[in-house]
Amino acid sequence: MVNWPDTDQVSRCTDALQQSSEVNRSMNWLALDIGGANIKIADGLGYAATIPFALWKSPGELSNVLETILAVAPTGEHLAVTMTGELADCFASKTEGVQHIVRHTLVAAGDRSVRFYLHDRTLAPAESVLAQPLLAAASNWLALARFAGRYCEHSSAVLIDIGSTTSDIVPILDGVPRPMGHSDTQRLLHGELVYTGVMRSPVCAIVGSFPYRNQFCPVSQELFATSRDIYLLLQELPEDPNCTNTADSRPATRVHARQRMARMICAEPNEFSSDDALLATSTHRRGTRSRAGTHEAAG
Repeated sequence: MVNWPDTDQVSRCTDALQQSSEVNRSMNWLALDIGGANIKIADGLGYAATIPFALWKSPGELSNVLETILAVAPTGEHLAVTMTGELADCFASKTEGVQHIVRHTLVAAGDRSVRFYLHDRTLAPAESVLAQPLLAAASNWLALARFAGRYCEHSSAVLIDIGSTTSDIVPILDGVPRPMGHSDTQRLLHGELVYTGVMRSPVCAIVGSFPYRNQFCPVSQELFATSRDIYLLLQELPEDPNCTNTADSRPATRVHARQRMARMICAEPNEFSSDDALLATSTHRRGTRSRAGTHEAAG
């Protein structure tokens, strides 16, 4: 059973962290966010990088990948870590996933001090995380919401963070995040986690059909195309011929995006023109809006 923090605990922890910020500012920190598809690193001084890494395919390589990332990053004596990669299906449970990420991070860190961000707004050592793993699970959205709270200390706001896989919606009141849910499941139930992003969402998870030659054609329930292909065809994402992190491992170009979309309705490329592709993308927009409104309709 996870003891999620109540409002008073949140306020006390936030005050304590703000009071200690002057001390921490003089320390040399690197921040890591370890996800299931990407690892992000930043130093708070202008350096930031996102490195694609399919954790679910090669969980045993995590420490090696982290070592490589740290080797080319600015020097940092301390690491602050958030994670979402614990949900990857290479792990039997989120508990196992958190423990795996913690242990591999410690190996990669070497002599560096490592702290993990928890849902009680504290940075805790590995021993504390291994004792209560779920307090560190999917903690990155909360760290971002707490940072955003600095810009609305005496007002209310809503933080919307749209990523490659998911979108986070977090209410903030007087500078303090006030989510109704903490775990991924709770946040899904409350509409604060929307499992749609701009890169990795399967098209078949967004729409059940799209227009084709004056009819609506059901889409195949296969991972043939993703939201990245939609935004490529809409010209809202740039082409990247060197990137093969796509549904068919072919380049992230508009030509290949159209071919992947053709496969969604089991069509040959010459049966699915550029005009067909652009018409299909209009349904994606409606489907995304419908998914975002599902929670409201259910209520």
